[in-house]
Order: sequence, then structure tokens, then C-alpha cells
Amino acid sequence: MRKLREIPVQCRARRAVVVAGCLAILTSSASLQAEEPTPGALFEQGQAAFAAKRFRQAAEHFEHAFRLSPTSQAAYNAGLAWDGADERARAANTLTRAINLGGLSKDELREASRRLAQLLPTLGKISISAPMGTKVRVGELELGVPGSAYVDPGRHPLKAVRPDGTALEREVTVAAGETTTVSFDDTPRRPSEPKPAPLRPAEPEPKPKPSATPPKSHVLSYVSFGAAAVALGVGAYLNVRGASANDDFEASHYTDSGARDRAVGLRTGAFVAYGAGLAFGALGTILLFGPSSEGTSARLDVAPTGARCSVRF
Repeated sequence: MRKLREIPVQCRARRAVVVAGCLAILTSSASLQAEEPTPGALFEQGQAAFAAKRFRQAAEHFEHAFRLSPTSQAAYNAGLAWDGADERARAANTLTRAINLGGLSKDELREASRRLAQLLPTLGKISISAPMGTKVRVGELELGVPGSAYVDPGRHPLKAVRPDGTALEREVTVAAGETTTVSFDDTPRRPSEPKPAPLRPAEPEPKPKPSATPPKSHVLSYVSFGAAAVALGVGAYLNVRGASANDDFEASHYTDSGARDRAVGLRTGAFVAYGAGLAFGALGTILLFGPSSEGTSARLDVAPTGARCSVRF
């Protein structure tokens, strides 16, 4: 039979050390897993701390339970505990989260709304506007985008990390009962360049006001129209008298020379008056619609054989 080869003492010692190390690692891992609290255990610890009025410790237990199992009841209990610890901003944010998650009973929803109504007038609100994927932290609170958070009145630092890794910081002052919007835009805004002042248009020269006194040519035109009307009226009258005298001459069987002379004289005067009326009318039209000038003058000569009108501009 072949004999088994004996293992050297040093080799056996090294193997023992390796086995012992592995056992230690397994034991440590099992111990850590056993020490990790469950949401139920944390809930019970929070209730016990709340009953003992250790509100901050109770809130931390409920917050830990919420991180392991995000339920509205865990957020609701944390909000009540933060309110008991006089952490108004944390209480408002946690109660708002519990209401938004849904699942609260009617009594829990009524109590959460009542406490929020008391807290919000004493707090300010920060609203975040940033590209999707940006992580924003307001104090110890991390917000999504878009998101908002209630804070105590005063100055608050904000830190943001964009998806490309760019880190930005802001500091805002918030007043109670007011909402302050903070924007982390993709690109920084360039300062607006001052715009040149607009040029004032040149004021137009004032137009000369029309004279209240009509031009001399217009006055003469009105006089000419009046004279034309008179002359036409006289011509009509003389024409009627001439026609009557002509009727008398015809009634005398063309023997009454006096009636004939009257008829001829009256008809001649009527024709002269008509001519004068037409001349005065033409003169008035020229003076009214023709070129206006202060040096305008007109002259009308009337004779038994005709009328002559002359105008000088």
C-alpha cells in the first residue's frame, strides 16, 4: 500500500489561519445582518420614544423607518414627532409628504391638515427650478426637481449638482408666509447690455396758422359775385320791360315809334346787363379759384356796346 504523504507543519498552520479568517468574516456578516433594524422595530422604538416625549429621537426612528419602507404612516408619525420637537420646517415638510403619498385615515388627514395650517404662516417656502436630474439640497433636505421645501424665515444656503457634474451654490433670504423661487438654469445668464437711448425725432416746424382775414382776392371775388347777381337781375328786369314795350309796338300795328324806341333801348340795356353779369361772374370765379396774391386787382369797363374785364395778378 502507498503511504499518504504527510503535510508539512507550516502548510497546515497557513490553512488553519485561512479557515479561521473565513469563519470570522462570515460571523461578522451575520452579526451585521442581525443588527440591521427592521421598519417594524424602528416603528416600535419611535412609539416608545414619542410616549416618553423624546420627540427628536422618535422622529429620527420614524424617518429611518420611512427610508426603509416609505409609507404615509411613517411620514405622518415623523411629522408629529418633529412638531413636538419644535422643528417646524421639518414637521411641515414631513406632513406635506405624508398627505401627498396618500393612504392616511380621515382622522390622520384631518390632524395633518390642522397642524399644517398652524405651521405654514410661520414659515417661508423655497421653490426650485432646475434641469431634470439636478440634485438640490436645502440644508439637510434633498429635493427633487421641480420641488419645494418649507424653511424657517432667514438666510438659507442651497447647493445643486447638475447632471453634468457642475456644482452650484445659492443663498436666499426667505420671509415668513412668502415663496422664493430659485433657478438653476442650464446656462448662466449674460448681463443685459445697456440699450442706447432712442433718438428723439426732430420736431416738425410749426405750420403757419391761416390768417383769420380772408385774402384780398377772395374779397374781390365776393364783390364780383354780388355785382354779377345785381347785373343779371337788372338785365332780367330790362328784358321784361323791353318785351312789354315791344308788345305795345306790335299792338299799334307797328306805328308807335316811341314804343319801338323803348323796346330797342330796353332790350339793349338788358343785353348789356347780362354781359356785365357774366363778366362779373367770370371775374369772381377767377379771383376765388385762381392764384391768390395781395397784389391782385381787377377792372371792369361797361359800355352800351359791350363790357371789358381785365384782371392783374
